[in-house]
Amino acid sequence: MKTGDVSVTELMRDILNDSALLSELIPIYGGFFSNSLERVARAIEKRRLRFFLEEIKRCDCTIPKDIVESEEFVHAFLCTSEYVNRTLRLEKITILANVFKEYCKSINRNNISDNTDKLEYILSLVNDLGVVEIKLLNLLEEFEENAIRINSSFKKTEPDNEYHLQMRHEMAILLGVTQDKVIPYLVRLCRTGLCAEISGSF
Repeated sequence: MKTGDVSVTELMRDILNDSALLSELIPIYGGFFSNSLERVARAIEKRRLRFFLEEIKRCDCTIPKDIVESEEFVHAFLCTSEYVNRTLRLEKITILANVFKEYCKSINRNNISDNTDKLEYILSLVNDLGVVEIKLLNLLEEFEENAIRINSSFKKTEPDNEYHLQMRHEMAILLGVTQDKVIPYLVRLCRTGLCAEISGSF
């Protein structure tokens, strides 16, 4: 580690060990929340945030101290934490943590503003998707990459070819449904703008 650099693992460990700072990252409820409900809500948020920080601790990278203390980095961390606080599934919190870890690995003094904007955009996309939808998108990407690697002349625009049939088979297994029930899930993904129907096939 270079002098003046900060390990992401150590940074997250410091936050986890600072109970006062950890509490400040958890939103304060008011209004109709009774004291007992607020205690329960804060306990839930604290558990989610701790899980998130533990996931980030696995990030094997260092960041210059001046970047860690910059408004952009702090904003990125707080923005991601807010999405974590609103997320029920721990599996999805892991996905949010992975997004933030990729941000940590990619930023430098020249691109931090652009990468912070990109992080916000990706977080908004992830927030609108369920865990199953994210898994389906990963499966679509893996299938396309494998098909191109195996056959450089591969054309995904050809409907009902072996690629599409195998893809739907794997999706049906992932979803725990029959193949004819896969299409509605793909239609939902198309509405997000993250994939598109081509020549009658996905």
